[in-house]
Amino acid sequence: SSEETDTETDTGDNASQFAIIADTLDSDTGELRYQLSDALAVGQANVSFLYPAGETETAAFTVFSTGGTSTSSSEHIADLQLDSGTISLRNQGDISTFTPGEWVDLQINWSTNGTESAEVTITVDGTEIGTYTNAYSADGNEDTGAQDIQIRYAGGSATTEFVLNVDDLAIYSDEGTTEV
Repeated sequence: SSEETDTETDTGDNASQFAIIADTLDSDTGELRYQLSDALAVGQANVSFLYPAGETETAAFTVFSTGGTSTSSSEHIADLQLDSGTISLRNQGDISTFTPGEWVDLQINWSTNGTESAEVTITVDGTEIGTYTNAYSADGNEDTGAQDIQIRYAGGSATTEFVLNVDDLAIYSDEGTTEV
């Protein structure tokens, strides 16, 4: 996996900086991860993706809880997956669509009960898609909220010639006013 940041020579008000995530190894996935210093029982995470036209691999925007292994799929508070024009939420199925080759803005709001479930609200391109209850932990660990925010591209054994552009990642310790 590899991570790069495009830092153009223009550093004025119109400068553009964004992350490029690639997956060129068949032994891992391309990823960008942010680990919070303190768990957030209530929070919001925003990001913009430019998922390539013609891509068939999955890109994911995931909020993981404090319980167990930080990136275990059983410990996700919310796991949005983008795949060939469809947005799905793990344990809920397809919830929306997007246009590959165009930027899409994603927002996840969560409020956990401190043990094993969360109310998760998903917003795509400024439109609230819905609120879902997600049970994320049955392992007996005390989960106190979100610990890791992760963006993944392609699969652990998959590779792709495309890259995922990521911009405007923001994490809030509440419903969107106090940035972490």
